[in-house]
Amino acid sequence: MLADFLHSYWMYCLVTVCLLPSLWISLFTLAQHLLHYTTHRLQCYVVRILVFVPIYGVITFMLLCIQSAANVLEMLRNIWEGLLIHSFLCLMMEYCGGETACGAAISRDPAVIKHAWPVNKMRFCGLNEDIPLNVGFVKRCRLGTMQYAFVRPLLAIFSLCLQPFGLADSAIFSIVYTLIVNFSVYLALYVLGLFYLAIRKLPGLARANCIAKFFALKMCVVFTFYQTYAIIWFSALPYETAQLFGTFLVLVELPLFAILQRVAYDIGEFKNAKPIEIDLGTLPTEEKPAPPIASKTSFWGHVMGYDRDDLNLATTPEGLLSMLTNAKSALDISDMFRDLYYSCSERYRQHSQLLAYESAPQEVDNEAPESTPKANFAEFEKAQAAMTQDERAKPLSRLEFL
Repeated sequence: MLADFLHSYWMYCLVTVCLLPSLWISLFTLAQHLLHYTTHRLQCYVVRILVFVPIYGVITFMLLCIQSAANVLEMLRNIWEGLLIHSFLCLMMEYCGGETACGAAISRDPAVIKHAWPVNKMRFCGLNEDIPLNVGFVKRCRLGTMQYAFVRPLLAIFSLCLQPFGLADSAIFSIVYTLIVNFSVYLALYVLGLFYLAIRKLPGLARANCIAKFFALKMCVVFTFYQTYAIIWFSALPYETAQLFGTFLVLVELPLFAILQRVAYDIGEFKNAKPIEIDLGTLPTEEKPAPPIASKTSFWGHVMGYDRDDLNLATTPEGLLSMLTNAKSALDISDMFRDLYYSCSERYRQHSQLLAYESAPQEVDNEAPESTPKANFAEFEKAQAAMTQDERAKPLSRLEFL
């Protein structure tokens, strides 16, 4: 009965009815952020998160229609899913002023946190001990989410390469693949949770609406991920039918995900705000977003995310050009590869710790560095290369390396 419905005309009608409003809500929310692209350091990550729902919805719908291309489509979907969690952590970090400012702030309060249960009950590798909070902690959290952004697409590509040889469907590969993916996503979500516990009291998060943002993320990634596995493992359905049913449920739930994202990433935070750049050494405690200008919208317009002024602006040549330019800037993920280099660079680690040490006695809110730590890194690297080993040892001897 269920198998017949999943291949029926009515099933395709139902998922189409669910897909279209979700695309409207998510794409219009995305268009609003591209039209009112006033804060690049924050909105570049917001755009990367918002673009996930339309990509996820369209590819999932194609999975129902073109089941023969399921492997390629799943690989494309997994690539962006890996970027989602890392983009969310970077967004929270930028709300707190960036890596250095965030590390300096949490080193004073709360200074230390404990691992979550049941990890804090494990008496090996120091998991039952307090975690010191500093720039190194922020860096490890970034690496923890970044690994998922690389592991997810690499495993998908590897699985696709093994498909012609019939190895991707073997039991051993399926078990190894499932274990690696589960460990990777668990690690990414765990460090994301630890990071939030460390920064939750910082004033920079006052306007972030981070609870709603985190809930929307959990629904989009974690809920759909484990829902499909639960249907496959705990139902009596054949594997292909269970997989198809899981895909069908995701499309039915898609309007809910789009509404959650619209509420969590409301454009009112950035609309009509002055273009600003948040220095990595300052906490954005004094920034107050301007209230959005009310436009004439109907009741259903508010429900569906309709805004007449923004819609009219988006259909003009200037609006389209602005959206395309801002989308190109926001979706350029080369910064993630730079972050990977910086996070793994020994000299940049020393540079970050020196900045944190020098700024420790000062109030973070009053800091106003002339340029960002990443911009200074090139000069720092040249200076380090010119210094002798003894000269480098003097300031570094004051630091406690992680």
